[in-house]
Amino acid sequence: EGGRVGADTAALVEQRVVSEGKKADGGRFSPYSTKPAPAHLYFGRSRNAGAEQKVRAKAKARQPISYRDFRQINGLNVGQKNFQFTGRMWQGFGVKSVRSVRPGVVEVEIGGKTLRSALLLIKHSEREGIPLSKPSQRELEIVKNGIAARFKAIIERNV
Repeated sequence: EGGRVGADTAALVEQRVVSEGKKADGGRFSPYSTKPAPAHLYFGRSRNAGAEQKVRAKAKARQPISYRDFRQINGLNVGQKNFQFTGRMWQGFGVKSVRSVRPGVVEVEIGGKTLRSALLLIKHSEREGIPLSKPSQRELEIVKNGIAARFKAIIERNV
């Protein structure tokens, strides 16, 4: 049951961050950086050949690119930060551990299951000043209601 609860919680956190661009408290994340950087720093990081050509053209013309510009060149959202570029960080996000604390009480840790995902989550969390993997009160309530409904169904089946 703990693994299922963790997976549900992780899915809700990912949904909120990626789809809504919101912190656990409902606020918005900081905007994507508009600080100019040499375009050559983005070589080989584009999502497709067309975007890579645009980056290289900017570098050739000695035009700087901000991370926000780089996302736009790659056809990605720049209106709200969602910490998704390739999707690999979120693919590696989920249940890290399930531990029985005492009878009837289980501790579930969600976060980066892969080294890359864990490091990115740490870096982004530090930059934002809050843990990205923190569930909101609403998400915890949804998970709590799900647990109650599953236990009720088990009891009804066995009575």
